[in-house]
Amino acid sequence: MPKQTYKLILTQYLVICEKLIIQKEGWDVISNWSNADYIRLCTAISRETRIYISAATLKRIFGKVRTEKFYIPQKATLDALAIFVGYVDWGDFEEKNKSALNTGPLALPFVRTNPILEKRIKSKAAIWLLCFFVLLISVLSFTFLKWNRVSDPEKVRLICINPEGVNFLAARFKLLFPEGYKDTSSFVVDFNDKHSKILPNAWDETLHYYDTPGYYKPVLRWKGKPIDTTQVYVKSDGWFAYAVEHYGSNKKQRLRKLDGQLENVKPFYHTELSKAGIDTLKFYFVNLLNIKKTNISGDNFELRARVRTFGQVDRGICSQVNFQIYGTHSQHYTGIISRECTEWADAVFSEQVKQGPKDNLASLGINLSTKGDEVVLNVSQQKVRLYANNKLIYTTTYRKPIGKVLGVRVLFQGQGEVQSFYLKDLKTGEFF
Repeated sequence: MPKQTYKLILTQYLVICEKLIIQKEGWDVISNWSNADYIRLCTAISRETRIYISAATLKRIFGKVRTEKFYIPQKATLDALAIFVGYVDWGDFEEKNKSALNTGPLALPFVRTNPILEKRIKSKAAIWLLCFFVLLISVLSFTFLKWNRVSDPEKVRLICINPEGVNFLAARFKLLFPEGYKDTSSFVVDFNDKHSKILPNAWDETLHYYDTPGYYKPVLRWKGKPIDTTQVYVKSDGWFAYAVEHYGSNKKQRLRKLDGQLENVKPFYHTELSKAGIDTLKFYFVNLLNIKKTNISGDNFELRARVRTFGQVDRGICSQVNFQIYGTHSQHYTGIISRECTEWADAVFSEQVKQGPKDNLASLGINLSTKGDEVVLNVSQQKVRLYANNKLIYTTTYRKPIGKVLGVRVLFQGQGEVQSFYLKDLKTGEFF
């Protein structure tokens, strides 16, 4: 195939891939993307596929920057894009999206504009031929619709056979298909812990190991489209700490179990982190986590904490502390961060999701002191108020209740310390 022709076809496939990426991540159209969005996509692809595509390469692929006339990405790059949206590789992506290509108008060599020949077409033989084609199309349409009803992927369900554990869990997943279902290809399970798996044989059970307590919502995708979800609950035996290297890294190391509450827990210094296998010269995060079922309302509580951080902006390390509240239906996730780093800020309250790269979260930018700062998160009747040192810095509302509190996570970028902490139900007074 001539290079020019292949380039035209490849461009159409990349447009399809672009739409699947936007649909999967829920982002804005690529034409509106900034440099930060391409970095975010680079991180997401690297996390899910273990294949690194630089932000610069992604810009060339999706037309953000000018390239040579017949620029064609490497096969490994195309394979990573295909895997990211739920296919085995780029060849699998092309094969299963042929029907979506815009192949242009077809040549019809037997159509004539000569009036005499047009009369011949109206002959009895032509009428019989037309009837035959109408009947054939009707039969094929009926067969396709019947098969499509049986093979509708949105009717496939994802279940976890053993959805609860303590401290860790080897979870067993299975897909439930409608009777007579045929096409079991292109299914991917996102386990909601930065791991996903392509299911080569979707009829079999799939095993996944959760090594950290948490409330997980695995998602079943078909050709990149989410079609079902389930729940996995791994509770912890009290508070414990673990560290993670860099955004998108899967390297996770347990540090220590914390006795009792968070108050006066000594900071995690470089010596302890290095012994645990964390490279302290890179970005890393320390997490304090407690997963347990409570009767505390996730829509009517107050969290109050005094925290101290050790970030160094001049070394590219932001002072940051985030709080994550797990609920039976959804979650809250927010915090405060250095003024220079608000592009990485988050304000997630149930269905309301705001992120630094595309939303103005400058109010969450506060240079935390090394002596300690007080943070208060007040959620009352689905109205949110966030305070830092008695000053209201952020407020919002949300519609969908998150239900009962199932756990709390405190995250520091780099080293940090919790000097005091409590979370209580504003109505019943129950403490976490």
